[in-house]
Amino acid sequence: MRYARAVALLLALSVCCAAIADIKAELQKEYTAISKAFKANDVNGAMKCMAADFKVFLPDGKSADRRAVAANFQQQMKMMSNAVWERKVKEVRPQGKNSVAIVDGFIKADVKDPQGKVHKFEMRSTVEDLWAKTPKGWSLLLSRVTKRESKLDGKVTGR
Repeated sequence: MRYARAVALLLALSVCCAAIADIKAELQKEYTAISKAFKANDVNGAMKCMAADFKVFLPDGKSADRRAVAANFQQQMKMMSNAVWERKVKEVRPQGKNSVAIVDGFIKADVKDPQGKVHKFEMRSTVEDLWAKTPKGWSLLLSRVTKRESKLDGKVTGR
């Protein structure tokens, strides 16, 4: 009897782990699509997966809604050239009907100052994103930036 329970538990765990691996792969595709859209200066493509009531929370306690994030993307895309935004899903945790993804990000780009001089910009971040699976696919509900560091020409400019 114990053996049967142990086997049943192992089977249930393996199914659960496989499901989480599938979700992780699906969410990685979403992040890759966002990164490609960002590189192509496609604000609508970068925002496509974000829910209408999407919110982002920053380490300094500030927050922004979807409209503010879109405006920020637009501004960044105008200022940056040769931009690359790499995102890597490190972990996925089920949360009720939703999933939380822990994601490392790295942006690098050239930016011009008002005098036209080009500077090297880099930003590393870690986020906890809350995703919901909908009939139309994954929808990003909330993003919490847990760690962030930006550099300009190799010097730390913000955390």
